[in-house]
Amino acid sequence: MNEYEEKVKKDYFSKFGWKRDPFILRGVLPHPSLYVRRKDDHQRLGPFIEALKEGQSVSLVVGPVGSGKSTLLKLFDYELERVLGNCRVVFIEQPGFTQEQFMKLVLSRINSGMANGDKVSLYENLKNWVNGSRDRRLILMIDEAPEIPEETGRLIRNLSDMENISFILSGVPDKIAKSMEKMQPLLDRKGSEYEVKPFESPELTWELIARRICYAKGDFSELDIRPFTDEAIEKIHEMSGGSPREALRIAHDALRRAMVSKNYEIDEQLVAESGRSVIVTEGEILREFSEVQRKIITLLRNKPEGLLIREIYESLGITHNTAKTSLKRLRNKGVVRVCRRKGRAYIYCLSEEWRRRLMKG
Repeated sequence: MNEYEEKVKKDYFSKFGWKRDPFILRGVLPHPSLYVRRKDDHQRLGPFIEALKEGQSVSLVVGPVGSGKSTLLKLFDYELERVLGNCRVVFIEQPGFTQEQFMKLVLSRINSGMANGDKVSLYENLKNWVNGSRDRRLILMIDEAPEIPEETGRLIRNLSDMENISFILSGVPDKIAKSMEKMQPLLDRKGSEYEVKPFESPELTWELIARRICYAKGDFSELDIRPFTDEAIEKIHEMSGGSPREALRIAHDALRRAMVSKNYEIDEQLVAESGRSVIVTEGEILREFSEVQRKIITLLRNKPEGLLIREIYESLGITHNTAKTSLKRLRNKGVVRVCRRKGRAYIYCLSEEWRRRLMKG
């Protein structure tokens, strides 16, 4: 973003009292007040939470891409320990870990002093912590569970034998069903399943946009959708098909266009125009990403077979840590995924959704 664009953005944000961009967040759900509850959440989530209280071993959160599965898990990360009592909740956003990395991550969240040693020592430390108290429970929430490497899947099967560990696994229905077949003991222990559905009404899309804008202002005392009109929100809902991720993408694009034209009211027509040409150029759709992230996306776009992290940082002339951090953020946004393994390393490629979007551009 050049100096002029930065000034335009600053002036626009100042007009509405925004401290940050409402549609670019750090992390999946940086504040629990951003979560939009479906009308039947209480009725459907009640039994799901009750089953966890009773010690259910394996629960599933399923739904189409962009429906809000990761957001729900992050809400659980905020709230489950308080709701369930004597338990520790560990949210694993990226499951592409080796057995050793997986155990170190879990142990670092529950007792950092135990996250040292070789694989055997780590397993014993984890087992000792879990078995240290009959009343204490460990809940491991794994987002994008179908991406769990086979080796780590074997570890998870073993952990599921422990009495005081519960798993919440998330993924697209058909993919998670196939991955569960590979981890038969988990399939045998599967209990409740919660389906995250697209928003069924424009009112929920209205609330989604309003909560993002309130977060941008740092004030949730009154929901506000300005500069969007009610008609614009209805159009966003119609175009997104109720998908929260798609609704936010459309709203973000409409906002960018409004800022450029210094239009302080985003109406139905502006949203429709944005939707017809959401991706005008590759550069425009990548504007929200950092320079390194843009380079990684462009590199992977030209390498549909995927690349190792070593190939990425060597091609771009950046450090391993920079590539690792950028890939993590891109995976959190659903832009990049692990497509397969090569030995002990992972090969990264663009998600199908983003490959389609860039092809349109």
